[in-house]
Amino acid sequence: MIYDDYVTAARTGGELFEKGEYAQALSIFEELAASDISPIDKARMLNNVAVVLDKMGRTADALRAHDRAIALEWTYSRCESVERKAIFLANKGDAAGAVALYESLLTKSYATEDEKQRFRTRIAELQQR
Repeated sequence: MIYDDYVTAARTGGELFEKGEYAQALSIFEELAASDISPIDKARMLNNVAVVLDKMGRTADALRAHDRAIALEWTYSRCESVERKAIFLANKGDAAGAVALYESLLTKSYATEDEKQRFRTRIAELQQR
């Protein structure tokens, strides 16, 4: 995919989401996730898919989108999608599930010290709920 086309499509999806045009935004993000962009960008688009699905009341589908994003990222030692799923779970009232994800991230050798500190802070906040 041509970079400018990718940026334009992602921006359009975000604008549609902000306008509440969820079905159109979802379509764009899903198309991007299925395109020939990098796996990391696909994961980011799947995280966007999860946000849109959640707004549409499709929580189970949103969780599956998060899991698809995580599967793409693990190969590249990334943790953005896991953290986004932890935030999603925390916002849905599943503090224990979020803490478990954050604790798993603390064990990853590729987590930076800044990330580890953020994870520890988030765990402490969630445990006080």
